[in-house]
Amino acid sequence: MGVGTYANDFNENTDIAMFNAIVDSVMSGGVNVIDTCTSFLHSKSERIVNAALRFLTADQQYKREQLFIGTKSGYIADDADLG
Repeated sequence: MGVGTYANDFNENTDIAMFNAIVDSVMSGGVNVIDTCTSFLHSKSERIVNAALRFLTADQQYKREQLFIGTKSGYIADDADLG
């Protein structure tokens, strides 16, 4: 089972909601696949996935090898954090 990170609403509330959705989904025990792409939120979704992975693996509760990250390439969007 997986969780997707596509969103089109650029604001801090979306960032926080996406981070929490990833963490909560993985911690529920039902999700070990996270889908992302550089064009989702203009690269912000991949940064949020990175933050969630760091959080989940920081205390050794989860090992990085337990989680599958799917990403895509091709269309390169402008970077939302760089303007």
